Amino acid sequence: MKIGIVLIFPTNENAFDVAKYVDLFSKNTKLHLCFVHNGSSDDTLSSLKEIQEEVNCQISIVEIKKNRGHAAAIKAGIRYLHSAANVTHVICVQEFTYATIKNLLHVIHQDKKQLKHFFTNLKRLPYKNVFLLENIGKSVQKNLNSQY
Repeated sequence: MKIGIVLIFPTNENAFDVAKYVDLFSKNTKLHLCFVHNGSSDDTLSSLKEIQEEVNCQISIVEIKKNRGHAAAIKAGIRYLHSAANVTHVICVQEFTYATIKNLLHVIHQDKKQLKHFFTNLKRLPYKNVFLLENIGKSVQKNLNSQY
């Protein structure tokens, strides 16, 4: 099961710590990450490129020149991963914190039985094997709590 994750980054480069994400993604080499830069005019794109250069896993950056909203950003990330990355499942994450992404990656790296259970509890988008984590904190925390 090859999993791609679409992350819609905030339009404020000060909202995330590059070093933390470099450390987090360096440990997850089996994923294909797609960062969507949703038309911000600040240095968010350069921060995303810095993460991409320093991390060992596959990271793609989709740049949307003008902010067209979350739906367009998600669609762009999904299309990219399906066409370029050959993934079987895509998880789309709109709003997130470092801790919730860390928990999500923990769940993904569990055994396949737990992972399949995780996917059955997510909201499926009208694309094949594409899932949306609208409230990532509650979804991931609920799954983690059910494991222990």
